[in-house]
Amino acid sequence: PSGINRTPGEEAAELTAISGAQAGDVVAFGRYTWYVTDKTDGVCTLLCQGPVAEMPYNEDKTDVTWENCTLRRWLNEDFYNSKFSEGEKAAIITSHNTFIEDDSRYEMDCGNDTDDKVYLFTYSESKTVSDDIRECGVNWWLRSPGHEQEDAVYILGKSANLMGNDVDN
Repeated sequence: PSGINRTPGEEAAELTAISGAQAGDVVAFGRYTWYVTDKTDGVCTLLCQGPVAEMPYNEDKTDVTWENCTLRRWLNEDFYNSKFSEGEKAAIITSHNTFIEDDSRYEMDCGNDTDDKVYLFTYSESKTVSDDIRECGVNWWLRSPGHEQEDAVYILGKSANLMGNDVDN
């Protein structure tokens, strides 16, 4: 019965299941199922088990960073507001997202730090996820830049394509 029109009791049961989950578990949250990729100080990091949308990293092929791409805006506005109930939104914390040197193999601009409710992993964050989780059957974007500033890194199979792909793909 996963969906936005659940009862408060169903939402509470969902949040209780998540709070008891460990890294590697699969949990239901909102309209999707998620891998628990990390649990630190009682806070779970979730990675959607399948695609939430087939969207480009950015609507236009241009030099862009995660901070300014259209996918970030869509995830934190349209997706966040339409796929989660008010009770679920209250449980989603804002993450302060940064980059490390390893996230830009070709010394492209990673952009400024961001504060997001929903976000993509960086290249370095994706390496902490098991091969079984990475290889989910679809390619998925990372927020790290590729070989050019108009490219973004993505996961292909269980490996990151560090050259990236055109952001408007």
